[in-house]
Amino acid sequence: YSVWTMMTWGASVAFLGVFFAVPLRRHFLLESQLRFPSGTATAETIKSMFADARRAKSQVGTLVNASAFAACTVVFTWCFPWALRPPLFATLGMTSAARWGW
Repeated sequence: YSVWTMMTWGASVAFLGVFFAVPLRRHFLLESQLRFPSGTATAETIKSMFADARRAKSQVGTLVNASAFAACTVVFTWCFPWALRPPLFATLGMTSAARWGW
């Protein structure tokens, strides 16, 4: 992408973030009485991980396996960039969509 495209995208995302922060804060912190949603979610996750030793091991194992799978996927797509562009539409007979770059 060009520099101007990236600058426009960044400015629009910053604009939306600034102007949606106040209504979202009002809803999540004042009306719903959530202290800090991300902090509450983190605390609940940690509390559930240490509630039962067997269940905690299972949850940590799942987290480690998902992280390893994500890392392997990133390395695979870095080594083989064609994996990010499967010929889905061409395979389904939708050659016009494939020509458009889908």
